[in-house]
Amino acid sequence: MQVELVDSFVSDGCLGNPAGVSIISEWPEDRILQRVATEAGLPETAFVRPDGDGFEIRWFSPGTEVALCGHATLASALIVADDLKPDAAGILFWSRFSGRLPVRRHVTGFTLNFPASEVQPSSCPAAGEALGVQPVETFAGKSHLFVFRTEEEVRALRPDFDKVAALGLDGVIVTAPSDRPGIDFVSRYFAPHVGVPEDPVTGYAHTLLTPFWSQRLGRTKLTGHQVSERGGIIHCRLNGDRVDLTGEARRAGQRRIDV
Repeated sequence: MQVELVDSFVSDGCLGNPAGVSIISEWPEDRILQRVATEAGLPETAFVRPDGDGFEIRWFSPGTEVALCGHATLASALIVADDLKPDAAGILFWSRFSGRLPVRRHVTGFTLNFPASEVQPSSCPAAGEALGVQPVETFAGKSHLFVFRTEEEVRALRPDFDKVAALGLDGVIVTAPSDRPGIDFVSRYFAPHVGVPEDPVTGYAHTLLTPFWSQRLGRTKLTGHQVSERGGIIHCRLNGDRVDLTGEARRAGQRRIDV
C-alpha cells in the first residue's frame, strides 16, 4: 500500500506534524489498515476512499483507530487537491464517527471545519503527579484540559506517560495564555494510550481549545501555537457549534508498505 508523507500545520520555525495518507478504492480489513499505520510509525495515518462527490476518511494511530484527527485530515486535503481534484476550491470528507468535515482550499493552505467540543470544570488530583506540576485549573470533556499560568510552565512539563495514560479519556491537553505578539495561547497534547506519547500538532485538541479560549478572551478568531519539539501554528475561528482550523501542509515523500 502506498502512503504519501505530509507535514501538517507547518510554518516558519515549526516543522508541524507528520502524517501518512493512503488513497484506496475499497476498504480492506481493519487489521490491514492498522498494520499499515503501525508500520508507518507516524502519529496518524489517514485512509481516504472516494465516495460520490466526496471522500470517506478514517484515521489510525500506531495503536488504534481514532474518531477525529485534524493534522491527518489537512494532509489528506493536500493529497486530494494535488492528485485528484486540482481545480477544486473545496473538498468534502466524511467520517462515520465525526460526520461531515468540509475543507476549503486557499493559496497557501486549507481550512478544516470540525465540530466544536466543550469542557466542564473537573477534579483531577492525579494531574500533578502525572505532569510533575499541578495545573491551576482542571477541565474535562472528550479529553482532559489542564490550564497553567504561563507558556514557560507548559513548555517545561516532563510528563510521566504511564500516569498520563491512567488518567483516561482521549488524552491530556495542557494550555496557557501567551504574551507573544500574534499568539493567543499555547498547548501540548499527550495521548500515550493510543501509542502517541506527545503529538506534535493536534487539530482535534483545538476543537476544545478554540471555544475555551474564545470564551476567556472574548474573541472568535485566535491563533494557537502547539509548543512541542516540532511545533505548529493553527489559526482558529469559533463558528457557532463548529470550529475552523487553518494551516499549511507540505509533502515530505512517499513510502510503500507491504501488507
